[in-house]
Amino acid sequence: MQLNIFVLGRSVLHGQAQFSCQNMRVPLHSTFMPPRWPRKPDRKDPDFRRLDDRMTFATHVALFAATNSGLWFFRVLGAKTSELGIPGGLAATPWITGLWALVLLGHFVYIVAIANYSETISPPTSQPGSGFTPTKKP
Repeated sequence: MQLNIFVLGRSVLHGQAQFSCQNMRVPLHSTFMPPRWPRKPDRKDPDFRRLDDRMTFATHVALFAATNSGLWFFRVLGAKTSELGIPGGLAATPWITGLWALVLLGHFVYIVAIANYSETISPPTSQPGSGFTPTKKP
């Protein structure tokens, strides 16, 4: 499946403007589809962990934006439609927004500065030995 894109261009040649129309064919799968993960997803893979944490953060930001826009919409709507000018919606809207913004900031700091995405080191294998032997009392 391909998408045809018509581009109207303008160029100046010898002081005169010339217009041209170009037809470009762009494959849909490479333009509008999200990228695919090239290997099996595994939380032990540092690249996958980094991508997963950033996608989780993006979801967190989207949920924050959607919820807070609704909360503030009803708060402002109540203030504009109230005869006394009293804000509507939840009275704790500023507190909800402020606390959630702090949690969001903490989440951002974690994924950017704190999270360790280096290769995971497997624990050393134990050598066969005598195991634990209690000491004998004399």
